[in-house]
Amino acid sequence: MACLLFLAVVAQGIPAAHKIGISWDEPFYFQTAQGIKAWAGDLGGTGTFSRERLQQVFGFRPLKNDHPPLTKLLGAVTMAALSGPLGEFWAYRFSTVLLFAALLASIYLYVSRAHGPLAALAAAALLGTMPRFYVDGHIGATDVPLSVFWFLTAVAFERACDRPRLWPLAGLAYGLCMSVKFTGFLVLVPSLVWGLVYRRREMLRPALGLLLGPAVFVLLQPAIWHHPLGGIADFVRMSLTREQWNPHWVLFLGKTYNFSGPWYYAPFLVLVTVPEVTLLLSFAGVARVLRDRLRDAVAGSSLIHFSFFMLVTAAPSAPLFDGVRLFLPAFVFVAILAGIGLDWVASTMRAAAAKTWSAGGAQAAKAAAAGVLLILAALPLARVYPFGLEYYNGLVGGIRGARAAGLETTYWWTVLTEEHLARINTLLPAGARLRFVPMDPDLHELYQALGMLRRDIQVVESGDFDYALVLSRPAWNHPKLFMALGVPQRVLEPVASLVRSEVPFWVLYKKKAGA
Repeated sequence: MACLLFLAVVAQGIPAAHKIGISWDEPFYFQTAQGIKAWAGDLGGTGTFSRERLQQVFGFRPLKNDHPPLTKLLGAVTMAALSGPLGEFWAYRFSTVLLFAALLASIYLYVSRAHGPLAALAAAALLGTMPRFYVDGHIGATDVPLSVFWFLTAVAFERACDRPRLWPLAGLAYGLCMSVKFTGFLVLVPSLVWGLVYRRREMLRPALGLLLGPAVFVLLQPAIWHHPLGGIADFVRMSLTREQWNPHWVLFLGKTYNFSGPWYYAPFLVLVTVPEVTLLLSFAGVARVLRDRLRDAVAGSSLIHFSFFMLVTAAPSAPLFDGVRLFLPAFVFVAILAGIGLDWVASTMRAAAAKTWSAGGAQAAKAAAAGVLLILAALPLARVYPFGLEYYNGLVGGIRGARAAGLETTYWWTVLTEEHLARINTLLPAGARLRFVPMDPDLHELYQALGMLRRDIQVVESGDFDYALVLSRPAWNHPKLFMALGVPQRVLEPVASLVRSEVPFWVLYKKKAGA
């Protein structure tokens, strides 16, 4: 079953990766992966391992390359292996699809040991159909890799408590988690808490095994090979001062915050971005854990890890911009609790049916209940696809209600797909001057390099323009936007847009003749 899950996710990932627009972060990550691939092809050359060369290829750079290179390394591997059939960029992006598939298969194996195949299949399916997690599972960024290695670190630590000879795996997994982004350093906290609650006597060796993590981190950061201790210190310092050099704004319930929202930001967004059926099933899973007085180590682990994310994001200095992606691993544990909850609900229905039906009829009732719940949980993804990062559930009135409530409805440019760029290509005349708002040169250059945007179109960063393509975030649909463009709103007319549930995702404006 785990193999079937893996293969199914990989197979659907080939077309799905093209359906989802390119995110803001991907162009530079892709360039870095290209540099890593070129570096690997020149391993025998002079100066390949010099400090300057390693820094050039792998070095940390605020605002551009401010995370460790593991995500880009994995992208370079799939790029080298799959560029022929998929194309270079899509092969780079496919590394995330493979990790997404591996995560769902691993969840199945993990949950099935304690709760059986139904709970395990439900947990994997409920995570795989969460709109926001699904779309992130097809983007070549850091959030799904962090979710994968966070989960694997937790599992490796727990298994090492049962089988002490597995302790090196805990350290290896922790090093991989550290090598995705700074958040990965923190996984040892909930893991050790789990050990103190469930395996106090057996946790010493796995806990010591976690000390291998920094060694794995150094091994995977060639930029600090010449100065490992100083390199780690510099990375930690850069990560802890992120607010000073990357002060993103956060729009939450109609108010704009600098870098971090209020303490209840994360739990509130979990409540309004997880499909309602999955959310209710996760509550059932929590109820089962509490009813059993936390004796279930698997469910208890999910509760501990989820609670840790809610606590750490409540800190005043925690970055919380761009929706839910910065605490995406929390959704893994929501899905596991929901899978356990679904099994409990379905088993309860079987027990009720057994009072009047035969054993076969009661089992059929359980299967039917589970099937209906899984279908209902998957419907939101089917409705919103491929715009899962914009999903909000009915508790806030869907995306229309979220916009009215002052929540982020669009970010990261993933709503601008290949299909939409093809439409824009037909609308713009030859040599048109186009301005993107917000602007990132790496993004439009990648569009043109991939043939998604015509090369004759002149993308301008400032000054006069003929057309403006605006990512319709609520905070940018504001008079200040048009002040930044240097023109009053009345001289611009919309000529194309993408609108869902009366909420615009992007708008193409044309400057009126004579303006």
